[in-house]
Amino acid sequence: MAGRNELHLTDAVLNIDAQEIQTLQGLREILQVQDGIWQKNKDPCYDWPGVSCKNGHVVSLSLSSVSYKVSLRDESLLLELTVQALSHLSFLRSFNATGYEFRGCLPESIGKLNKLNILDLTRTALQGAVPASLKLLTSLEFLSLAENNLTGSVSPSMDGLADLKHLDLSYNSFTGSLPFTLFSKAFQLVYVDLSHNKFENQIPPFIGQLVNLRHLALGHNDLQGNLPIKHLNLSRLEYLDVSANNLQGPIADTISHMRSLAYLNLERNYFTGSIPSAISNCTRLQTLILDRNMLNNNLPPSVATLSNLVTLSLSFNNLSGIIPSKIFTLPKLTTLVVSHNLFFGPIAFKELRPRLMQALDLSYNFLQGDPARELYPVENVVKNCFQGAPNQHTPKACRQFYRRVGVAWHEMPPKSVLPGGSSVSPLLDQGHTHKNKLLLIILGCAVGGAFVLAIAGACAVCNEKFKDNLAFKDNLEFKDDLELEIIVEEGETNTERGSSLDKDTFSSFLGESFPYDKLHRATGGFSSSQMLANGQSGELYKGILEEGTVVVVKRVYTTKKIELCLKELQVFQRASHRRLITVLGHCMDAPDEKFLVYKYMPYGDLASVLQMKNDIHEGTFHCCQRPLDWITRLKIAIGVAEGLTYLHHECSPPIVHGNVKATSILLDEKFEVRLGSLSFACSEDTASPAKLISCLFSLSRPLDYGDADLTTTDRSKGSKDVYDFGKLLLELLSGNCGITERRDFQTDSWVEWAVSLIHVHDKEALYQLLDPSLVVCGDFLDEAMVMAVVAKACLSSKVSKRPNMRHALKALRNPTLLFQEEKARSRLSQVWSQQSWNTALFGALRSVGASSSVSASENNNDIISTAGNSTFLVQNASFVSEIEELSLGEIQEV
Repeated sequence: MAGRNELHLTDAVLNIDAQEIQTLQGLREILQVQDGIWQKNKDPCYDWPGVSCKNGHVVSLSLSSVSYKVSLRDESLLLELTVQALSHLSFLRSFNATGYEFRGCLPESIGKLNKLNILDLTRTALQGAVPASLKLLTSLEFLSLAENNLTGSVSPSMDGLADLKHLDLSYNSFTGSLPFTLFSKAFQLVYVDLSHNKFENQIPPFIGQLVNLRHLALGHNDLQGNLPIKHLNLSRLEYLDVSANNLQGPIADTISHMRSLAYLNLERNYFTGSIPSAISNCTRLQTLILDRNMLNNNLPPSVATLSNLVTLSLSFNNLSGIIPSKIFTLPKLTTLVVSHNLFFGPIAFKELRPRLMQALDLSYNFLQGDPARELYPVENVVKNCFQGAPNQHTPKACRQFYRRVGVAWHEMPPKSVLPGGSSVSPLLDQGHTHKNKLLLIILGCAVGGAFVLAIAGACAVCNEKFKDNLAFKDNLEFKDDLELEIIVEEGETNTERGSSLDKDTFSSFLGESFPYDKLHRATGGFSSSQMLANGQSGELYKGILEEGTVVVVKRVYTTKKIELCLKELQVFQRASHRRLITVLGHCMDAPDEKFLVYKYMPYGDLASVLQMKNDIHEGTFHCCQRPLDWITRLKIAIGVAEGLTYLHHECSPPIVHGNVKATSILLDEKFEVRLGSLSFACSEDTASPAKLISCLFSLSRPLDYGDADLTTTDRSKGSKDVYDFGKLLLELLSGNCGITERRDFQTDSWVEWAVSLIHVHDKEALYQLLDPSLVVCGDFLDEAMVMAVVAKACLSSKVSKRPNMRHALKALRNPTLLFQEEKARSRLSQVWSQQSWNTALFGALRSVGASSSVSASENNNDIISTAGNSTFLVQNASFVSEIEELSLGEIQEV
């Protein structure tokens, strides 16, 4: 029997290149394949799983089902040796290593595998940048690097892959622009997934030239600008996902050209305007997700003609009007989510198909009707104007809403208000006689006339007192103001009625609803051992949900800290960004306490990560896994700047954080920044009811160091945040923990001393400030100097001298531009001798309103983008001289 096996192997070897057999045997040792998987005395082509041969040569190799000995591998050269071995398999066309953890960087030698058609390295624990030699794999048709830890730009390494049909780079940390050159060459692309990365800038319009494209996923990045639909001639596209980006502008009618589209997801962006009626031409559409945008106007009736529609989700927009009744009769519709909008009018529940409808959410609108409790969960219809349903808007709130939209409550609306002349009022009893109907009409007219006169008188009084508050410029302001008014009307304040807080106060809250018992179990009964901190607006507990997800649960007592919690919720109502703490859900079950559920941050806050020294006074030792290196510190500084830039310049009206310090900066598993402690955040909207309520909830607290030159208006424009950001930069540079937390003479003296060391031409002095644990030299030292210079500018006690956050971010992102050749700086600085860094690059925060502030910043940006690097150098040179002239007296506490 043994002889027959040996003969079989000998015959097989005679038909396969001897070098390939030797290569496979060597690869078996390199990969430390488990015994019994690739056996030495077996024929690789017939008996080794994952090995495929053709005409006596290895053409395909898959490691996806191969077990290996982790403890025996040399991971330092594992991938390099593997690629070297594969390069000897000259007929190899496919390599699939899905799930095999190489734990290393892609080597430059990957370019030797230039005959590969398929390269799949999904979930292989790769890290670092993709080498430029990847572009040498010109025969590639399938490339997947998904679910790794790859970073950097992908453009240089993808330029030569003109034959690609399938590209998957999802779930990495790639940065920079999308691979423009690739999209201009690889016309055979069918599948593209670049989602869950950090790609920036705009979607290239010539992506529309990929006429064979059927799957395009760009979601969960930082893409900006408009969706170039008018350039997308993608008639074969079936799947389009650009969710969770910073895209804006209207959804163009030319989306109708995508007649094959079955899945469209635009959620979590800033799209405005109406849903185009032409979307009805996408007759194959099955899933339409437009949640969490800024869409307004009516839902077009043409949506009801999409007979293949299975999922329609439109929540958290500003859509209004009547929901077309034919939508409820779509034959395949199983999911309908329209919550948190301004829909009104009747809902014919009898037309809905409970057996087919798997998910229905009509909550937080102003709809009417009589929902059957046994068919639809109560939480899916709350906060409407439904009859007989619990937890609805009060009649007063409903009347107020219908008055605002020009429809009298319990009256037939005019056709000019409601398209199609649909009725908003409940139907009269059909059993009434003609006489009774006539009597009702007469009485209704009399009462209605008196009601109208009363409303007119009330409006006249309100117009004198709150003229600006009742002038709603668009649906967004109308929705925010109305919700806050309902909070005041239906909720109870803590000073008058014990601060009981109903769900309407949380009408703009994000996330799912958690049962109280689930949170109780997750936190061990809110055990003291699970408490992380007693936060500004509630107690924070670490919890582990039943499915294993780690969360942070905030416990808010409605009799104590509800004011701060309300202010935090107002931020979540108006802002959504990857640099803000992620809210997963809430719990409103208990009467005296409410709960908010956040994503858990493994590294806690920046203060705890920076603290690496013995606390002699307390006799304790604080330690994290490793000290922060310079690259991570700069990454954190940029992350904080991105978050504050979003709040100050991209929210309308702008939002001031009000509590920027190390304990407010939360860090996830990749040291990505999330801004927390939003309890002191405040909107700049000085005229709206939101501002009035915010003022009622404001708490007195002492001004921070450097506030002396701040008026109320200055503080609302974010100058206080900028000053605190400067102190945070000093804390990152020095590692001196607590600078942003303390307000005392010793801290103030240290800040004064630190600023005195910052001179752009004296790098040696900077070493006295830098954290001794940092290894900073060369370009890193230049970056540290730029961070110090920005900190010094932010710490000016003169508000007009401080940069705004948008330009502070620009400086931190482009640190090397400050240190160009002295000759270029000197020559160019003569041209711009009348301009300073503040006015030309940073810009002064001089406008009162949000629009003027943003406009001024945009004008500065236009100057910079037009003039290019030369202008940047000029402004840097001017900035340097201005910083050098700052006196220490300007940073003294008044």
